[in-house]
Amino acid sequence: MATARERWLSQPAIRALEADFQRYAQGEQLGARGALAALFEDSEAALRLAERFFTSGMTALAAHPLGEIAHRHASSAGFARLQLMHARDAALSLCVYEPKGEPLEESCPVAVTFADCESIECVIAGVASGWHHCLRDGTAPGILSRPVTWQAGDTIQCQPQNETRQIVRVSQSLLVLQLTRTPARPAPTLERRTADGAVLRAVSGDKRASQQVMALAVLGALGQREAIADMARFALARENDPEARWEAVRQVAALDTAAALQLTGRIDQDDPLAIAASDLSVRIAALLAEHAREEA
Repeated sequence: MATARERWLSQPAIRALEADFQRYAQGEQLGARGALAALFEDSEAALRLAERFFTSGMTALAAHPLGEIAHRHASSAGFARLQLMHARDAALSLCVYEPKGEPLEESCPVAVTFADCESIECVIAGVASGWHHCLRDGTAPGILSRPVTWQAGDTIQCQPQNETRQIVRVSQSLLVLQLTRTPARPAPTLERRTADGAVLRAVSGDKRASQQVMALAVLGALGQREAIADMARFALARENDPEARWEAVRQVAALDTAAALQLTGRIDQDDPLAIAASDLSVRIAALLAEHAREEA
């Protein structure tokens, strides 16, 4: 299977595509020319790419029925993704959306998620409908949502943090070639209310930060009091992700309230955590005062 993958990558057309993709992954814009840009200007070019890939993969599977395609892939109910190329924080993938068992509500959703991820897609086959959402400018805050039907030949492009699309109903199996690129330090992913654009929830879009949050939670769950000083230093370092820093504050508070009170007092007023830290300080002080009264 690995040999089949290398054979596919060695084709002249695929080598040219990979060279363009590597430049894109390194930060270059998707130009008007080149093998990569052509895929999203002509659905026939995207179809030929998919056909080359599947021909190579199916030939190898015919010879090795228990083999597994040597590309990253994932699937869930009604959806599958197979990554053709990956470098840094960019990926070129084939995505399949299967028809839903029951019709879904087609009214405009109450909330929508905006991620710090640049994406462009070419619909190779199938039909689906959904919504395109775009943040309005400052003069007219809110979200502009419009219903859309996508079919073979259409291009879907979304700018990071400002645009997103939602596939609501799949009429015919939808095959999409998708190109995405995420910054090394992405901004938080925001869930916004479609009525007025208000932020309902924010989640870190940084994978490294998510790993740090998990590690901090494990330290706290294990009661690692010897890690308090390290967690405090992490919380005070502004170059770290704000969500991960706040998780460090929370875990310090869970392990040692006095250390947490000292830590929150060291957070500067212009720090993004300042308001939350001040509120936590007040709560901790109130708890300590109540404890002192009970002891007396």
